[in-house]
Amino acid sequence: LIRIWTLLLGWITMPELRKYMEENDVDEKMFEKLVEFLKDELDKYFGKLWNVIIIYGRYWSRYCHETGYNFCFIKDDRIFLVYKIPDI
Repeated sequence: LIRIWTLLLGWITMPELRKYMEENDVDEKMFEKLVEFLKDELDKYFGKLWNVIIIYGRYWSRYCHETGYNFCFIKDDRIFLVYKIPDI
């Protein structure tokens, strides 16, 4: 779990991503690409069935996840939900 957490924070704070966000208008396309990148990387390193959601503003949610594989954190003005669903 620590490895997953470390990778998530590393990907989100990548110098390249930070530089891009500072030099360009951050738009929905950029966050769409970030979600796709994070999901692909999690699926590749930790198996399929990962979900990545980036939220701007309020939200209410109810979902199931595999025990120990649910991460929720705030970075700048975005809320990140990252979780793995159980393999049924």
